[in-house]
Amino acid sequence: MKLLDKVQELGQLLRTSNDQVDFHDVADFLSKVIACNVYIVGRKGKILGYAVQEHSLTEEWMNILTREERFPGDFNKHLSRVDQTVMNLQDKQPFYVFSPEENESFRSKYIGITPIIGSRDRQGTLVFARTGEPFDEEDMILAEYSATIVALEVVHARQQRKDDEGRLRSLAHLAVESLSFSELQAAKYLMDAVSVSSDGIVVSSQIADEHGVTRSVIVNSIRKLESAGTIESRSLGMKGTHLRVLNPYVEEEITRQFER
Repeated sequence: MKLLDKVQELGQLLRTSNDQVDFHDVADFLSKVIACNVYIVGRKGKILGYAVQEHSLTEEWMNILTREERFPGDFNKHLSRVDQTVMNLQDKQPFYVFSPEENESFRSKYIGITPIIGSRDRQGTLVFARTGEPFDEEDMILAEYSATIVALEVVHARQQRKDDEGRLRSLAHLAVESLSFSELQAAKYLMDAVSVSSDGIVVSSQIADEHGVTRSVIVNSIRKLESAGTIESRSLGMKGTHLRVLNPYVEEEITRQFER
């Protein structure tokens, strides 16, 4: 496959994605066209996507990629010090952070590192690894083009998270604003009870007796918060009510308005 075909195919992969690109798909594509292992590493070291072309994963690598989801030790710190694309890395010593066996395997590989730069900031790093033959100029061009595309997607995903957080915070604020003062008190007592309950079950009569609020106020508080989509409730009869918090910012908003 020619370089232009590879670039066009990567572009097609991005254009056909729905909301945002799956970094595992990007890593898998790069792994196939460059014939190497590919790791897409976020700014703080989280492995956003990976694809393994060579060899099966050892238990150590399974732990790194699927459980820890980040490289061990100071690996990412040394990655962040590489400020331009380096193919066939010469000084690998700082990256020997694995077990002796895996360090030996790492030593035998050709390593490529490409910074992911977006919005003028470092967003992460692309890491390439393979045995056999070194990376060539065509591999370097594709790596840098891919890093540009990944940077756009990382920035987009980060902005999407900020937008989602802002929307959820706004919904939590509106939901809590709809409560009367007595209902706000009841909501605070409910959240306190949920936080210490191992199964999310609260007993309205017990809260009413302990804090001097009526059960009807507690029920109204639950209904209003539930209608706003911030919590979910399920009656368990004599056992009480099971509450599940759907909006992660509603408890913070209840506390903020309760204490002001």
